Amino acid sequence: KPIVTTEGDFTDTVTFVPTNDPDWNSLPWSNGVVAWCMMLIFGSLVAALIVGAIWTYFDVKRAQKTSAEAKESEEKKDNDSPLPPSSDELSSENADRPSEEVVSQ
Repeated sequence: KPIVTTEGDFTDTVTFVPTNDPDWNSLPWSNGVVAWCMMLIFGSLVAALIVGAIWTYFDVKRAQKTSAEAKESEEKKDNDSPLPPSSDELSSENADRPSEEVVSQ
């Protein structure tokens, strides 16, 4: 197919790209395509496991810190501002007192 552009007419100067790379031996996967693929797959897997382990370590550490702070806050809240007595506590306190009788006239 003739190629005509504003840069010129390239009808007769089209060359084909070689199907075989003359510098194949200089490429990193030239020693074995399967071995190169396995290195990429398992290398990615190992990297993901390492990142996941580090992430989990710091996330557990943060969760423990948050849990400890919440527990301390809850204990402080219980000690500083006691809740009003519950109905069970009131009934046990009233059981010790003699009942007051109302005398009607």
